[in-house]
Formats: sequence, C-alpha cells, structure tokens
Amino acid sequence: MQKLEQPTGAISVSDPLHVAEIFANGPINLIGGKEFSVLTFTAVRADTEQLFVGSQNIKQTGVVVARIALPNEALHSLYSMLGQTYGGAQTTASHA
Repeated sequence: MQKLEQPTGAISVSDPLHVAEIFANGPINLIGGKEFSVLTFTAVRADTEQLFVGSQNIKQTGVVVARIALPNEALHSLYSMLGQTYGGAQTTASHA
C-alpha cells in the first residue's frame, strides 16, 4: 500500500460539495484494524413507528448517522487533538 506524505505546513481546504453537518447524540463505536479504523456515530431518536401510531410511551432508538473510515495515523491525530482541546488524554501513538 502506498503511503501519502504528510504535509509539512498548512494545506488549503475546500468544501465544493457543501457537506452537511450531522447531529450525533448517541453512542460512538470504534473498530480498529491494522491500517484503518472505522468510527460509527449514532443519534438517539423517537421510534417512528410508535410516533406515527400515536403511542403514549414512545421508546427511543439508536440510528447510525455516519461511518468514517480513516487511516490509523489520522485516528492518532484526532486522539491528540481531542486531548489538547479537552485535556486528560495522552498525545502518544500508544492508544487507538
């Protein structure tokens, strides 16, 4: 597998497809592989079947709203960024 060279400085970023933001208030799952990992984000919502039949006690369900596959190097960068932003996380590559 080819390795991409990491940029040494700032890179230009564009959003030509206007990718929408996704609200994910539910559990997050991480499946790690040798070279890539997959983050799965969920949202907790009212059960639509119960909602539309007029139930009084509507249960909540989890719905997958996004899956992001990324190389493990990017996952380590995300881990470090979250640690720097919110504190408490180590910034070494020994996790993930």
